Amino acid sequence: MEEPKKRRFLILLGTVGVVMLLVAWLTTQWFARRLDYDPLLGWAFPLNDGTKLYFPWDIFIWRWKFAAVVPHLSALAGKYLLLGLMGSVALSFFLESKLRPLDSHGSADWAGRSDVKKSGLCVKEGVILGRNPYTKKYLFHDGPEHILLLAPTRSGKGVGVIIPTCLVWKHSMLVTDVKAENWNFSAPYRRHVLKNRVIKFEPGCIDGTGARWNPLLEIRYRTVREFGDVQIIADMLANPDGKDISGDGAHWVITASSLMRTVIMHILYKKHQEGKLPPTMMEVATFLSLPHKAIIAEMKVYPHIAPAEFLSDTNVLDEIYSLPGTPYIDIGNWKREVADSLEDPAAKRAVEALKTLPDVRAYMQERYHENPEIFTQMPYAELLVHPKVLEGAREMGNREEKEESSVLSSAVKAFLLYRNPVIAKNTGASDFRINDLLRPDYPVSIFLVTAPGDLDTIKPLFRLFMNFVIKRNVEKMDFGSKQKQRCLLLFDEFPQFGRMDSVELGLAVMAGYGLKALLIAQDIHQLNKAYTKDNSIIANCHVRVFYTPNEDGTAEMLSKSLGKKTIRVDSKNSGQGLGTASYTTSETGRELMTPDEVKRLPKEQELVFVAQTRPIRAEKLFYFKEKFFMNKIESCGQAQALNLHSDTASAVRSYEDLLPPGLQVPTADSALARQEELADLEGKQHELGGWLDVSYEAVKMLDRLDDAAVETTAAAAIVPAVRDEYRFIE
Repeated sequence: MEEPKKRRFLILLGTVGVVMLLVAWLTTQWFARRLDYDPLLGWAFPLNDGTKLYFPWDIFIWRWKFAAVVPHLSALAGKYLLLGLMGSVALSFFLESKLRPLDSHGSADWAGRSDVKKSGLCVKEGVILGRNPYTKKYLFHDGPEHILLLAPTRSGKGVGVIIPTCLVWKHSMLVTDVKAENWNFSAPYRRHVLKNRVIKFEPGCIDGTGARWNPLLEIRYRTVREFGDVQIIADMLANPDGKDISGDGAHWVITASSLMRTVIMHILYKKHQEGKLPPTMMEVATFLSLPHKAIIAEMKVYPHIAPAEFLSDTNVLDEIYSLPGTPYIDIGNWKREVADSLEDPAAKRAVEALKTLPDVRAYMQERYHENPEIFTQMPYAELLVHPKVLEGAREMGNREEKEESSVLSSAVKAFLLYRNPVIAKNTGASDFRINDLLRPDYPVSIFLVTAPGDLDTIKPLFRLFMNFVIKRNVEKMDFGSKQKQRCLLLFDEFPQFGRMDSVELGLAVMAGYGLKALLIAQDIHQLNKAYTKDNSIIANCHVRVFYTPNEDGTAEMLSKSLGKKTIRVDSKNSGQGLGTASYTTSETGRELMTPDEVKRLPKEQELVFVAQTRPIRAEKLFYFKEKFFMNKIESCGQAQALNLHSDTASAVRSYEDLLPPGLQVPTADSALARQEELADLEGKQHELGGWLDVSYEAVKMLDRLDDAAVETTAAAAIVPAVRDEYRFIE
């Protein structure tokens, strides 16, 4: 039986029981008085005036014992009991009509004390939402479900939810923190008391207190994940505002993304082969500033792996990019190019007999033994080129020059942010990695800080960071037997960062990976503007908190969400005759709160919706009025937060930190040998008269391509392009 029906049944049953007990007792006393309290009636409690009190049920015994002695009194007592029973039943029906909930037009109502208790918000820790209207205790939500807060500007969301949550949430968290208020008020306490590593990533930081983060160091280099990681970066750079782009605009975004993906992959492998530090975003921007023909020419011939790696059984490109029965190299096309470069018929037949990548490897081992420079000649050099770089370079080379220039221009524009010296410095290395948020060893709190006036400039970088956090952390992670951290994604004003599909789509799955979202927006209009009216964000947030709206759309949505209740309306109808009238009562529906009433909700109150629970008309809290929170802030001294330096976590300083554990990568030469080679090439450059914007690897290829190689079709096509583009002066 449903709880409300069960409660009504018990009330009605109790009413009948009480009334019948009273009627039976009165009938018993009446019966005894008529018999002058005869001793044969049995024991009674005597009173001072001679009256005696009997048990209510004695009347039933007497009617059975004395029916033959006093039949008239017995019959009359039976009538009284029957009338009492009928009266109690009538009374119960009357009460039932009054107790029956009015629900013909809706049954909306506010949560009662028991409803709040069942909502799951009466716990001791978690995300703080407000105050229980009945017990005045704090309302926390600590489940895996997500939370949405809609609160207009200057309505108290920072002092009521954000800062209090930063002071009580014990696990990892990522906080968007415009103006650095959350960092200043909570970072010392989170570090010293909650034992978090506190990290401030402020791209515009100039005082050295912030941590650095290089997006390129999030790429899982030389693993099956590297292409996907590079794609995330390229896609976010190509559409920095997250706008819904279609038609010709979509074409330019896709092609620019493809170019940036190719260039990033190229530079990532190139710098490792050169024995240098991992690349930065500024270095990618610098490379893109080269003439586009030179960029394409270099990427087509650069040896991304050393000959020793290609000839070994641990060729990373083969392991990652070859499919069953389909090697990462187009062996058929490569064989034709090699055969065209050979004159000896026997040598041609030997090449044409190659079928698989192991066949090519065995063939090249023999040629490499005969000529250690074989891999510097075309088309043999293509065997060392990253397949995705070669694919992207050819794709760009096949475009018309006008289109190619436009695509390159879009890519260059995407990297303008990273030419800023301050941004370049703060993205030049990584003092932490995204995975640190879920590492089991210790909780990590990352604050994305910027000045309000810089938000539009910094937004593409923060969007990239937030996307990486969601996409990376909804993958299976192996931390051994240790339990990974929970992480709260506290995204204040998140629609300002533009549409991020990873946020909307991730809400449906991220809870299963330890990620809990607290999304904050000003109103429903701002949310729909970024994510359209058909977004699924509200539906995927189990808990929704609303401050008094100042916008009609939000007020109307809230009024509709609260639902309708049924009320009784009395009406009077005047009759035709003099002094005659009739009164009727009818039921009708009425909003629990009209839109106007929603907009007039007192500023000290808030509306809290929890799935499968009546709405709670809760009370806001203000941390600066609460000793509980002020003691936390004052215990660590807010003043020290102004000069608080960021912690570090899993810092990345070299390729050794970037490579999968235990992986040894053979390189073509040692770093020292490469430096000597570069010095030698620079000397040759001076002797030849120099060229503009020299690409080291392109020059090296020109230097190594011997006369025989130049006669081949592929080399003959590449060398003039490189020479022309670099304005080679002979």
